[in-house]
Order: sequence, then C-alpha cells, then structure tokens
Amino acid sequence: MASGRRKTPSVSVMRRDLGRNSRRPNSYFAKKWGVSRERVRQLRAQLGFPASSVIQTAVQTEMKATRAADRAKLEATLSDRFCPVCDSPVPVLRRTTCSTGCATLYRGNSRYRYQKVTNGKELGRK
Repeated sequence: MASGRRKTPSVSVMRRDLGRNSRRPNSYFAKKWGVSRERVRQLRAQLGFPASSVIQTAVQTEMKATRAADRAKLEATLSDRFCPVCDSPVPVLRRTTCSTGCATLYRGNSRYRYQKVTNGKELGRK
C-alpha cells in the first residue's frame, strides 16, 4: 500500500526543474516535490539559483518596460481624426484634441465645438 507522501526527487531532477521553470514561485516546486517552501528556498540557494523574489522583481521590471515601450509606440501613432481647435491629426490615445493646450481651449470656449479654427483664426476670416 502506497503512502500519501511523495518521494523527494533527486538533486539532478531538482536542478533541471529549477533551470527550466526558474520564474515559478517556491510554492509551485514545494507542491510538486512534496516539500515546504522554505526547503525549496534553501535548495535554490544551495544549487546556486537566485531567490524567487529576485526573479519576480526582474520579471515585473521587464514587463513594465515592455508596457511603457508599447504605450510610447501607440502614442506616436496618429489616428484619422483631426483636432477641432488647430486641425492637426489627433494621436490615437487622445479622445478629441491633439494636446492638453488644445483641450483647455476646447473646454473653455464653446465656439470650438461647432467651428474649426486654424492657426488661431476662425475659418472664413482673413
């Protein structure tokens, strides 16, 4: 009759698992190997692998940098809409106007909502 406890894997298996899945938290390996998280932390240190908190911090930093680069790329993309204040293309991530300056003018003066303005002069005027 088999007991409910699993046999702890060999050091080579642990080294292989940690090498392949180094980004996984200690709780993942603890459940897989049938040992405590503290024991997994000790094994990481003994086998020369970085602590899972160090890895998680690096992963989060990498993800944050990737998101910032993606956002910068998207901000640089222009949409097919034009600003009602200055008639320039509106960036994709902005709703109505091309900049905060135009947005202030747009909100503060209702004439821009109904009539386009070019270079600070109303259309139709000379």
